[in-house]
Amino acid sequence: MIGLECEYCGEVGVGTGSPVPAGPAPCACCGTYSVWPAGFDAGMVELWNRANRLRIGMRFDEALAIHESVLRERGPIAEFHWGAVLARFGVVHERADDGGTWIPRCHLVIQGSFLNDPDFLQAMESAPGPEACAHYADLGRRIARVQAGAQAEPEAATVSRDPDDLPVSVDEKIGRAHV
Repeated sequence: MIGLECEYCGEVGVGTGSPVPAGPAPCACCGTYSVWPAGFDAGMVELWNRANRLRIGMRFDEALAIHESVLRERGPIAEFHWGAVLARFGVVHERADDGGTWIPRCHLVIQGSFLNDPDFLQAMESAPGPEACAHYADLGRRIARVQAGAQAEPEAATVSRDPDDLPVSVDEKIGRAHV
């Protein structure tokens, strides 16, 4: 079985020999919680992983094109809507200096709220259960705060600094146990 790559660390976090959980579950590598796409065939897993690698590599347009292509062909899939909105807003999670938390960074300044994006709303609507919906809502609020700071001070969203020196409106830590 091909493994699914984590949206945070990019490592194979689930699926190599174990069943893919339905809904939020921790990554075996970094411990962050993600909504893992359950029930994907090998082709879908490869598309998910490729789009994820492109987004983490800051090739946002290419990642978005994969997500949109899958959604056109297969209809609403929460995880692909989530990936599309992350790519559209240029969101990459970077490990904080403490090594245990991840910070969402918006590398693209987009007008309009992350929370009002049609793909975010569709991810919420088609989430595989209430826990997944709550997970998307929580992360969406965190990213929207980062986005608001990026619109006010664009260079603050991408410059690496000590996360404790940044105002919460620009950078917010995501702890392993809380996500």
